[in-house]
Amino acid sequence: MKTYNTKKEMNTQKINARKLLIIGIVIVLILIVIIGIFYFINKKIPITLENILGTWKGVSEEMNGQVNKEIDSVLTLNSDGTYNLAGYGIEETGMYKLIDDKILFYNSEEELNAYLNNLGRFNEVYGYIQNKQLVLIYPAYPKTDVYEKG
Repeated sequence: MKTYNTKKEMNTQKINARKLLIIGIVIVLILIVIIGIFYFINKKIPITLENILGTWKGVSEEMNGQVNKEIDSVLTLNSDGTYNLAGYGIEETGMYKLIDDKILFYNSEEELNAYLNNLGRFNEVYGYIQNKQLVLIYPAYPKTDVYEKG
């Protein structure tokens, strides 16, 4: 146990201990805020009709571990369940349907029914939104496309 020579020395020690405690609390609070911000910035948001509608410009494509950041594609998802994909000199149109975290791209009701009856899984795309980007994962290829609104 430490003995103090004067009452002033004892008070100084108490003040220093309080300062260290306050500094420690402030550091912990700052770390909590930083972790919280990082979590919300990188949070994956499930896709819903409201957050995927509109025109999306392709910003990157990953296939077989190779990332291509010079992609020329534009995906438009309309509220009536139709889509348009343009890029690389081609244009594709069709219909889409949201089921859980998947977007099903199809060309006819027969094709959709075949999928729904487990007769095919050819146009199944998993998706989420992260950092204001639409991320689409095509397991059949395997391939991942990233789009930004615009």
